[in-house]
Amino acid sequence: MVQSHDHFPAASSPSLNIRSGTLNDTLFHDHTAFANIRNRPASWIRAEVAQTLQHLSALYSVVNAEAPVCRLPPEILSQVFLWVVALTSPKTNWVRITHVCRQWRDVALDCQTLWTHITPQHPEPFVSICLQRAGAAPLQVQYHHDASRGCKHSQEFMQTIGPHAPRFGDLDIAAPPSVMRKMVEKLGGPLPYLKRLALVAKTPGLNLTSPFLLPEDFTSGIPSLHQLSLTCATVSSWNLPLFSGIRTLHLSEQHRSFAPSIDQFLDVLERCPALEELSLRNAGPTLGGDATSYPEPTRKVELGSLRLLSLSQDRFYDIPFVLAHVAVPQTTRLEIQYLGQSHHPHHALGSSFKYCLPRDTSSLLPLKAVSYLRLGAQGGFIQAVGLSEGDGVEDCPLICISTKWPQSFQSPDEWIYDAFRQLPLAFSQCPVHHLALIFPARLAKAEDWTQLFSAFPTIKTLTVEQSRAGGPFDKHDAAKFLFGALGETSMGRLPAPHLSSLRLQSWTGADKMEQEARACLLARARHETCVPLDLTVNCELWSVDGLMSVV
Repeated sequence: MVQSHDHFPAASSPSLNIRSGTLNDTLFHDHTAFANIRNRPASWIRAEVAQTLQHLSALYSVVNAEAPVCRLPPEILSQVFLWVVALTSPKTNWVRITHVCRQWRDVALDCQTLWTHITPQHPEPFVSICLQRAGAAPLQVQYHHDASRGCKHSQEFMQTIGPHAPRFGDLDIAAPPSVMRKMVEKLGGPLPYLKRLALVAKTPGLNLTSPFLLPEDFTSGIPSLHQLSLTCATVSSWNLPLFSGIRTLHLSEQHRSFAPSIDQFLDVLERCPALEELSLRNAGPTLGGDATSYPEPTRKVELGSLRLLSLSQDRFYDIPFVLAHVAVPQTTRLEIQYLGQSHHPHHALGSSFKYCLPRDTSSLLPLKAVSYLRLGAQGGFIQAVGLSEGDGVEDCPLICISTKWPQSFQSPDEWIYDAFRQLPLAFSQCPVHHLALIFPARLAKAEDWTQLFSAFPTIKTLTVEQSRAGGPFDKHDAAKFLFGALGETSMGRLPAPHLSSLRLQSWTGADKMEQEARACLLARARHETCVPLDLTVNCELWSVDGLMSVV
């Protein structure tokens, strides 16, 4: 265990050379000198105390040097310290690591990156020490406005760090527009080392009534960035150096009057060939709220390095409009969310589910890798989640499309059922092998199931869970339509010939569907093109002869 007494600065502690042969003599001499300590003058006692502390410091250094943790290379120890700072920031109690032992202190003081994180929660003396110990390392500055401390606090913070703006490598500001405008104006000058910029020009509960434009003298001094995140803030020009070479681009809640045209936006993407993450939330190119369609794309940009594409819009055609102009690799995660509260006035009753994808999806290669598809509703949204074969990680899907419950639907049941009907059209290009449906199956008709099996001919497993009990349709009719579609021969073939498992969950009235189930199982068992089908109803395995055995 490392002793905590060895915290004396090396400069004030001269080296102590104790030879083993003279150690007993030294201790005997010291004990003799202490025999008449009460008769010693105060100056002698103070000198002895200082020398004793020096001896203890040297001895503890020897003991600590034998501890395994002190034998770590400085590079590894520095990385551990950086993790400690990341876990405890913006608090400053991580400084205690410099008080553990002399080696830890020396490593911490030599690690300039350890002192680069600066926030207004740090006291001013500590900020000054950090600015000094950071040396030439780029600074990571974070300011999240605290309304209880007022604008004066932000001015004092900027007066302290403003002169060091050319050293900024990471700048993160979240403040009301009035405060942010003053802060970026005080920065001024070029920011040659800036690689990450995150600005949030909005406070919680504040409506975005007017655009917040970043000053041109601020944006023109920013070089090419690696990460750019703008929320409720925008730029007057999309042809700036900061839009070159970006790897992570997040734009959120931008004022529509300063939205880029599709060509301006595609120019930005072309200047970022290494782009890995692209996120737009009510931002980016827009067609307007009254658009009834979107024009055919005249150009496409290939984003070969893209890992995440996230689009969340409250205007009807903005999502497919952007998707129609990009080409992404098969490994890209697609997160699509339609936030519209009401249904589009130019369309008949129906959800907006199918309008989240462009008419031509050939450039969206992740769709061609989806083999697991799940449909369900959660938190006022309906979700279609797709995973690739062997992925099996539902919290990190390959594609996730979410739409909000529109006001045009009388009940959530109709809304989910409408999304179920759109699955064949929206995902027909996906080689789906496993399909899980959580929806009111009592509403599904025979033609709905026929279209589903026609769109997904390679399906191997199907799970249908009733999301609600009761309703205007009988469960017996729902089962009859499903089993009838699976057992109906078309041109000498049965649908879904590879289907080997059918699971029905939360279905009541199972005794009324035995006849249809037996007919379906017999038809598929006799057909040479179909694999054997295991039917499970409410955790009970049904055989061809109608007998049931508990799974």
